[in-house]
Amino acid sequence: MTKDIIIKLYHLIAKKRYLGGKYVYTYERIYVPIPRILHKKFRSILKQHIKIEVTEQNGRIGIFLTPVKTLSHAESPPDKT
Repeated sequence: MTKDIIIKLYHLIAKKRYLGGKYVYTYERIYVPIPRILHKKFRSILKQHIKIEVTEQNGRIGIFLTPVKTLSHAESPPDKT
């Protein structure tokens, strides 16, 4: 386990105009920056699809990232008949 690292979550409300600026589509995003000191731990899951699981317990939030396979490959090639 690494030492305690303090980060700040970023909350962004974005507005996109459409139909020539007649209407506005609004959505929000929350960003969790990964500090440079932890980049090595995330290198193995870069460019992969990731399942995210968030749990809350006793005022603490745990974020768990698990790489998932996107295609199910056959374990062995089919026999030719």
